[in-house]
Amino acid sequence: MKILFIAGNEGAGKTPVCINLERLIGKKYRIYHNRVSNPIGHELDFIKIFEGSTKDKRDIRIVLNSAADSHEVIDKMIEKLHLAFEGKKHTNIVLITAARNTGDSNRDYLEEEISKVCSENEIIEFPLARLNENSGDDLRSWYHESIDKILEHILAKEPFNLF
Repeated sequence: MKILFIAGNEGAGKTPVCINLERLIGKKYRIYHNRVSNPIGHELDFIKIFEGSTKDKRDIRIVLNSAADSHEVIDKMIEKLHLAFEGKKHTNIVLITAARNTGDSNRDYLEEEISKVCSENEIIEFPLARLNENSGDDLRSWYHESIDKILEHILAKEPFNLF
């Protein structure tokens, strides 16, 4: 299983990045499993499964999760990950999930639970930083636009080949 962690501390912008990825992935892939809204009560957070074919014509399912802030949310995401493996014999699964920073107990739990689902995991981590209070709108826009472009590039190449 190929995994992309969108990692950072609280307020680093993991959910907005996942929302932008949801739009990007939704342009090419169809929804396999409907949105699970508000997994932790936050109105913007979601878990969603997409499916389709990669640019190299392989069937794929993509689990996109915008929150990993508690064991409960991680458990819900793991349930959806199991669902991604059901039905067709999908061996090409991609998990894109928000993750806390290294050293956080929720991060440790996330890694432990993922390893129970699939022992052969290739994890790429994209760390996010929290902008300070003095950051202006121009800096924030530049930062998030740059992140979106970099992530689209990462997901278009090996090991993901999504676009």
